[in-house]
Amino acid sequence: MIFSDLSYSYLYLTAGLLILIYFFKGIKRENRVSSLLFWQDLYKEKNSFSFRLKFSPDRMFFIQLLILLLLVTSLLEPVLLRRGVLADRVVLIIDQSASMKVLDSGRDRFSLARDRAVDLIKDLGDTTEIALIGTAGSAELLCDFTTDHEKLVSIIKGLEPLDITIDPVSALNMARNLSADDKRVKIVFISDGVFPEKGVQTDSGNLELIKVGNDTANIGIIDFDFRKKLGRTGEYEFSIKIGNFSEEKTAAALIITGTDNFSNINKGGILHSDNIFLEAHEVVSKTYTLSFDGLTLVEFRLDIDDPYQLDNSVIAVIGGELRDKFDILLVSRGNYFLENILGLIPAARVFLQEEPYFKETDYDLIIFDKIRPLKDYPGKTLYLGVAPPWDNAEVEAIEQIDEITLLDKKSPLFRFTDFRALKIADYLILRDDNAGKGAREVLLSTAAGPVMVAEKRPDKQSLFIGFRLEDSNMPLQVSFPIFILNLINWFNTEQYSPELKHIKTGDSYRFPSCILKRPLKVIDPAGNELPVIEGQEAYFLTDSVRKGIYRIIREDGTEDYFTANLLSIEESKLLESSDLASGSNETYTGLKKYPFWQQLLILVLFLLLLEWYFYYKPALSGGERHESSI
Repeated sequence: MIFSDLSYSYLYLTAGLLILIYFFKGIKRENRVSSLLFWQDLYKEKNSFSFRLKFSPDRMFFIQLLILLLLVTSLLEPVLLRRGVLADRVVLIIDQSASMKVLDSGRDRFSLARDRAVDLIKDLGDTTEIALIGTAGSAELLCDFTTDHEKLVSIIKGLEPLDITIDPVSALNMARNLSADDKRVKIVFISDGVFPEKGVQTDSGNLELIKVGNDTANIGIIDFDFRKKLGRTGEYEFSIKIGNFSEEKTAAALIITGTDNFSNINKGGILHSDNIFLEAHEVVSKTYTLSFDGLTLVEFRLDIDDPYQLDNSVIAVIGGELRDKFDILLVSRGNYFLENILGLIPAARVFLQEEPYFKETDYDLIIFDKIRPLKDYPGKTLYLGVAPPWDNAEVEAIEQIDEITLLDKKSPLFRFTDFRALKIADYLILRDDNAGKGAREVLLSTAAGPVMVAEKRPDKQSLFIGFRLEDSNMPLQVSFPIFILNLINWFNTEQYSPELKHIKTGDSYRFPSCILKRPLKVIDPAGNELPVIEGQEAYFLTDSVRKGIYRIIREDGTEDYFTANLLSIEESKLLESSDLASGSNETYTGLKKYPFWQQLLILVLFLLLLEWYFYYKPALSGGERHESSI
């Protein structure tokens, strides 16, 4: 039994006051006697009020004392605890996300969760079948239904939290598939409740949350990105977002360090420092421009001491270009804006001609600027204001002026850009049933249809833009130079690109396509060797579950690096944990609570009746017939 409210516990002191009162001898009830002999002495005795050193047991006293204690206890709102899991089959889910590394009372939340899981298994009957699901990125079945509880305990003790965000939906879907929607199967989710904003819903009442940890105020880095400055060798622009997830305003120093020592980041020198001031629940964005001479490791670190250090820093690898040049053939009758922008890109070499006759293998990218191509060329091509020679693709000319209605901000083509004010005229839309499906991706649309579509295949990479730059206000937009640089990086993945140097923890890392130096192995921040998956177009790494620096060892003996950072507002917002809805939206603590104070009040009423009975018992038993009159 536990108490929900201890604020009235001081009232137990009234029991001592009641005991003290019973040490006094008060006025007794009037009795009739048969004689006036010793009347004065009897009168003095009945009307005296003296202190007794010896306590005289009295059943009325004990009843009243018990009533007093029960009333005070009911004010504390006592509840009885009972294990919530009562089922023959149990699906146990353990949260392994980054927020489980938060320290609560000197221990991380995952250690608390692990202990709760082990205790739960020990409390269940030996015949209870238990399945175990982990949430290391996507849901993973760690053990199917079994009665071998020792095996389950051994697996649980070997688990650890990872630097990733949780996907509770996939974990619950897997649990429901295991239970086949049988409501007699209990699903138990051990977590700190730090879930995405939408929360997790279930339409059954067989789900129970064992919540570990307390709501914690936190300040952390929730977003980070960087790019090369156009036309400025060695200059990079960094964008960072910092959130204050607490009820009070706070301040922290942001320290930027840089080093070429990849074995010890702490040896980096300070490049810049900034004081960050945040109101309660405020998110601030900062932009910094820094210059570097060569391959450099850069760290952005919040100089604060809190129980959650994982989101206090981000790391980036700068520099390390794989190629020195990128040859572009511009088939055009003249394009002032495009020629000048391409000339600012250090790695780009631009060749101009008006006729579409050339040897495509001599160029890394071919741009057709309103000049119809002769065929669908392999390799990398860009079509500006001209129909692409793709299979089953037709275009329709639109003459009116339109604003864009759809923009795929997730595409690397639009990093650091804002084209909300973009207007175009005299453009082409792509009439293609395959647009948006398979290898073709719609990036930009108007009300009439798509005007920017990308196509990626094993033998080619192509982009259709249905308007010339002169037929739009794009060159007048601040984002235009950035878009062109993004476009070249999108085509030229062998050239340096931030996508090749930085990812979020848990995301797949895609090695450059057409890379000649095959990656043999990757070493993660913990020193473990990770497997590299070979695909049709590139190599992939899927085990980026730890924050830090990843070392790539190539076939020719050379090395490269990339970094992974947490960058998750869900895992950083520890103060506002989402509720796990279970039927009636009730969140459990692992032990079900049954209120007990109502039963105590019923017992008090019974004792009051008992006290009344004992007080008037002489009259009820006919005691007045034995009284004598004077």
